[in-house]
Amino acid sequence: MVNRALAGLGLVAGMAFGWSQTTAQSDYEARELKFRAKEEADLKAPQSWLSLAGLFWLKEGDNAIGADHGDPVRLPDGEAPPEIGDINVADGKAILSVVAGSNVQVDGWPVKTHVMAADADGKPDIAKIGSLSFEIIRRGKRVGVRLWDTHSKVLRDFKGLRWYPIDPAYRVKAKFTAYPQPLMLSITNVLGDSQPVPHGGFVTFTLHGKTLKLDAQVSDDGLFFDFADSTTGKSTNLDGRFLDAAPPVNGVVDLDFNEAVNPPCAFTPFATCPLPPPDNVLDVAIPAGEKAYK
Repeated sequence: MVNRALAGLGLVAGMAFGWSQTTAQSDYEARELKFRAKEEADLKAPQSWLSLAGLFWLKEGDNAIGADHGDPVRLPDGEAPPEIGDINVADGKAILSVVAGSNVQVDGWPVKTHVMAADADGKPDIAKIGSLSFEIIRRGKRVGVRLWDTHSKVLRDFKGLRWYPIDPAYRVKAKFTAYPQPLMLSITNVLGDSQPVPHGGFVTFTLHGKTLKLDAQVSDDGLFFDFADSTTGKSTNLDGRFLDAAPPVNGVVDLDFNEAVNPPCAFTPFATCPLPPPDNVLDVAIPAGEKAYK
């Protein structure tokens, strides 16, 4: 921020270099504060990790869904009728059938029977009834229902995220090296399921005098890192943190740990987060970005 007294005295011009540094720092801090505000706003959305209200694994065949206490997919009392129908699972597919008058909509349209696209299909179908919505997820051989409730107490009680102070020292330039062929790393999630996940390359960078390496998942949008460090399980989340970066430019990546964030499992027991691959567990403390929740 420009010093108002100096500006009034016409002294700013003589401090051009200091003005440039101050402006760059202020712009950077403003960008980071905007990033953090968006993270909180996303968590307050109707379908967020804070509004998750259940995760139900389905068996082959019919699975009743409703507020009845005996239903395999149990909806919250007062938010849905005792029975709204069932979900039939066969050959990895989930078919939703609803009873007359239940007022269930899928992607905005009332349905009687509908084959539900799962999250693994790219764009899952979303079924809604009142304050509730749900989708089908696939994890390995498992098929499940992920449920949201806009009346969630966890969402109502949200008091905000906890962050380290913004520190430009944890914004580093990293060298990106692409693998000749995607490296298939076995990634285990919090449920204990493992599956091969392609990693298109890795970055190397220096922090606290150490040369460090992180494997990256690569997409058209950029790079994704799932990592842990010496703060993990202490001041930061027990299961590690996530970090996104823009695509490399001339082999260089802007790696900003001030934007390291908690995985969904930090906010709900109904998420199925991946754990960092062993090579992404860093032997250095990175006190930057988001702290452990609560």
